[in-house]
Amino acid sequence: TTKYNSLYREFVEKERQRLGEDSDAFQMSFECKFLLQRGMFITEQSLFDETTSIPFGPYSEIYTDGFHLPPIDDTGRQWDVVAGIDFGKKQDATWVTIAGVDWEKPVVDEMVERPDGEEVRYLAFKRHVFGWRRWFGSDWDSQFHEILSYVKQWPQLKRMIVDSTALGEVMFDRFAVTCDGKYEVVGLPFSKQSKSEGYKYLASELASKRVTFPYSLQTRKNPLF
Repeated sequence: TTKYNSLYREFVEKERQRLGEDSDAFQMSFECKFLLQRGMFITEQSLFDETTSIPFGPYSEIYTDGFHLPPIDDTGRQWDVVAGIDFGKKQDATWVTIAGVDWEKPVVDEMVERPDGEEVRYLAFKRHVFGWRRWFGSDWDSQFHEILSYVKQWPQLKRMIVDSTALGEVMFDRFAVTCDGKYEVVGLPFSKQSKSEGYKYLASELASKRVTFPYSLQTRKNPLF
């Protein structure tokens, strides 16, 4: 069809960029491959592909602060940093993940049509996970101060995405007040719908090779990996 219909060819190319050529959604819709029997979020082969998991070089290591991050490219451009905070419930740990985002140069910038017919601007960016930390227990006050101390070690920090579900809502409010004017603090309430949308988005970004993470031998030996 794309051979004879230029509009459809353009549409397929946009979907290739948005979903990722290796994603199940793209292959099932446009490559006529039936993959329903997999039942997996992502395959090990895809996750640990060297274009996603970086085994060598400065991007293969975990960073404990943002004072010596490698530049985005040869021009010396620096990363903007985002911190994601997921508060542990019951026996789960609290995790803080630090990622660099290249907001200056989106890898996808286009208008897409929503199911209701409305056209919206779709942007996608290159991201790299630089580090993470975890905390056990339910001493929220101590965790608040330790997390705050940790994120202050990243001078490029621009935004914090904070779990605002149940008890996390109290912590979100506290971070929002404390960090007002320093960083943008965004609350993320976890629900069945938001989790579903989040996993679909992550799968799309991984399939499109827009998210990378460190994977050197030393990183793999780290107990947090």
